[in-house]
Amino acid sequence: MDIVIHLGLHRTGSTALQGALARARDRLAPHGVGYPGMPATRPVVAHALGAAEWRGPRGMAARIVARRRLRAWARAREAEGVSRLILSDETLAGDLDPCLTGAGPYPHAAARLALLAEAFAPWTCRAAAALRDPADWLASARAFALSRRPQPDFAPARAAALDPAGRGWADLAAEIHAAFPAPVFWDAGVYETNPRRIHKLLAGPGVAREVRGARRQAQEARVNPGLPPAALAALEAAHAAGETVDAARREALVADATARAGTPARWDPWTAAERATLAARYRADLAAIRAMGLTVLGGEPAAGPGAGKRRPAGPGAGNRAGPGGRKGRGKAGGGGRKAVRATAAAAAKAADEHHHHMRRAPGRDGPAAPPVIGTIALRARQGGPT
Repeated sequence: MDIVIHLGLHRTGSTALQGALARARDRLAPHGVGYPGMPATRPVVAHALGAAEWRGPRGMAARIVARRRLRAWARAREAEGVSRLILSDETLAGDLDPCLTGAGPYPHAAARLALLAEAFAPWTCRAAAALRDPADWLASARAFALSRRPQPDFAPARAAALDPAGRGWADLAAEIHAAFPAPVFWDAGVYETNPRRIHKLLAGPGVAREVRGARRQAQEARVNPGLPPAALAALEAAHAAGETVDAARREALVADATARAGTPARWDPWTAAERATLAARYRADLAAIRAMGLTVLGGEPAAGPGAGKRRPAGPGAGNRAGPGGRKGRGKAGGGGRKAVRATAAAAAKAADEHHHHMRRAPGRDGPAAPPVIGTIALRARQGGPT
């Protein structure tokens, strides 16, 4: 069995993609493609991956249990006749809230992905993730999180995003690469303009046609759309007053504030200059990821505040960078990108060593594979716990 791990991420169109896969579940099953969906996977996977962030003897014991639980869950899917298992959940790399504290995108991803790779060592695993311009992503993430629960001040997240030495998408990509060989990334706008391309990536080229109607559904309505400033202000006031904002209350607040504001514009905390800075950083991050030898589909941010659409990827946009100087290769900009590129080389070497050690003798019930050493080096570089 092959396992395709779609890491999300939050606010990158993952809900629309998951909905398309869920609607096609019965048509994919005869081809051996299994998509259990988040209601079936999150209770198992999210609980198990939480153990990755524990420390000390208790954490070590919890991770052993988590590996066994995840492996048993995957074996059960294989016993059901699944030959290609699609696992998709935004929380695989981590929760959204830590991303909004100034720590950058998914600061705990390395340990979680290492645990996931160890648990699924008996199978061939491929990882994939959508990325988004940091300006749009952070604004959307902040609005979404605030609509669910109180949030800290946005200033630290803003400052970290604008810091050229801060954690960015290239750092996260290096950690994903350390856990899984040859992950694939795409700009979030690619799914809106060409969903079949992503369906082929996840479900396989021979059965992607079974995921029907996704283009029309993606273009006609956004899932979990952004919120206007008046709606966010109303939610902040409700949280500050100690109200319990459940789904019904949230919808009422948003509808009332939107009607009074009289504008559908989404909340945008950035100046034009800040947006230009973040767009340049996004391009540098994508170039750094391609410089690791990894595939990135699309990646031309649209201009304008709050713009969600991207230009469709052109010929060669997803080609890997290589020694021959193929299309898609670019130089990472900024001082922080040099460190990322150096780290990427170490991460790639660690990934090769990791997957070499994870090759098992006949029989799948042997001891768990050793941890991914590359993630330890990455976290040390970032000043986090190892």
